Amino acid sequence: MRVTLLLLTLLLILVAPLARTAEPLTETRAVALALESAAFSEWLASATTAANEQRRATARWHNPELSFARESLDLPGGESEENQWMVSQRFNLAGTRGLERRAAGHARDAELARLDLLRRERAAEVREQFYVALRARQRLALLEQRHNDIRALRDAITARARAGDASRFDQLRMEQALALSGGDLARQRSAVAAADLNLSAMMEAPVDSITGDLLPPPPPAESVQWLEAHPLIQALAAERHSAESVARANGRRWWPDMTVGVGRKDVSEPGLEADGNVVSLGIELPLGDSGAASAGTSRSRANQLAAEQRMTEARLRAQAQAELAAWRAGQQAHDHLAGVLGQGEIVRIAQVAYEAGEVGITALLDAYDSWLEVNDARLAHAMAARQARIQWQLLTGD
Repeated sequence: MRVTLLLLTLLLILVAPLARTAEPLTETRAVALALESAAFSEWLASATTAANEQRRATARWHNPELSFARESLDLPGGESEENQWMVSQRFNLAGTRGLERRAAGHARDAELARLDLLRRERAAEVREQFYVALRARQRLALLEQRHNDIRALRDAITARARAGDASRFDQLRMEQALALSGGDLARQRSAVAAADLNLSAMMEAPVDSITGDLLPPPPPAESVQWLEAHPLIQALAAERHSAESVARANGRRWWPDMTVGVGRKDVSEPGLEADGNVVSLGIELPLGDSGAASAGTSRSRANQLAAEQRMTEARLRAQAQAELAAWRAGQQAHDHLAGVLGQGEIVRIAQVAYEAGEVGITALLDAYDSWLEVNDARLAHAMAARQARIQWQLLTGD
């Protein structure tokens, strides 16, 4: 009994990962796998670290300077020797270092916001590819259904032709239709494989099966609450604050830096030995560059970024309205075509009419083509609505 329980436990341990792997892939899972993939995670972590390190490396204290001087003179009464050690430090009295660090902090925030935007764009790309793969599978199912129906009809017409109840023309026409359908089926299977490979490359994981609805839910009511939280708006605002801090720092560059030094001096001359402390004080004279031109450039840059932020807000607002309109239009077009398909099976009606001798083989095959055309259009409208939703998610961060 214990051996049996042990074997069952081992079997469950081995089968459990396979069961998890066989679960259909959802949109949420695909996005999570892509964002957590090794390559993207490493890139994002490296870019974030670089932004933080750039902030830390900006406007640090000047390094202290250690100097040593030795002077030796030959005098009539002997040799004179003088040694001096000095440690000096440069100080910024205007507070520009703090302003530059503040500007670097805003620049870091802008870079992190742009990284967040890239992360959103990556998620949008994965969603797009996920639904490309889902649409390819749904179209494959339609082609398989049409192919199976045409093959069954071909077999029935072939049997009737042998019995003399159908023409040889109808038999040959169905053979051609079956061959064309087989070619479409092979091409669509290739499209499914290609879509799976692209999605797999994004996730760095295999794709077995996919589940989800190509048609998105109804669009929400229009809102602009997401606008202030949009990464691009936050990046522009942070860059503007950075430029303003740089302008204030440059405006203070006419304040002189001061260098203070302390040291020791030893003097040895014939008949004299002396030593003592040395204190030095140096003040920079900002005659070549007072920072006025740089301050003006930074202020102009801040004004430019403020204007760019307002234009970007207007553009994003308009884009959101356009995406919502495209979302509604795609959904309405899909629902209209779905209603047409639900009113009656055109293929079934054509089959009954053909068997009754009311229509010929050409009309029957036209019914198959019409059915596929309407379904393709339905999938295209659903995909258009889904793409609009994906762009809306990119804007709002949902």
